[in-house]
Amino acid sequence: MLLSGKTQKTVALSLGKDVSTIQRWWYKHKAHKSLQHKRGAGRPKKLSRVSKIVIAKSLGKRHKSTRSMAKKLTNMGNTVSKDTVHRYLFKDLKVHPYKRPKPPY
Repeated sequence: MLLSGKTQKTVALSLGKDVSTIQRWWYKHKAHKSLQHKRGAGRPKKLSRVSKIVIAKSLGKRHKSTRSMAKKLTNMGNTVSKDTVHRYLFKDLKVHPYKRPKPPY
């Protein structure tokens, strides 16, 4: 729309966006010739989709430790530490160890 000669204000009104958003898009387009997001520059994920499925399926079985799950994943070819498995269980799956309730006094 801006290439056709319309002003930023008219484009913002027609799209229902703020003028600052249109300006940001325009500068991004001029710099990179694209408005698509670039891939993030962070560290790649350690757990693959298959590893997450294996961990989730092993939750139904009793007496599975994070070390045994990490060893199983390592044997499958995905080197993962026990801490990575533990972090995935706690933060992503919200699974916590069983704690016996205290008896009331």
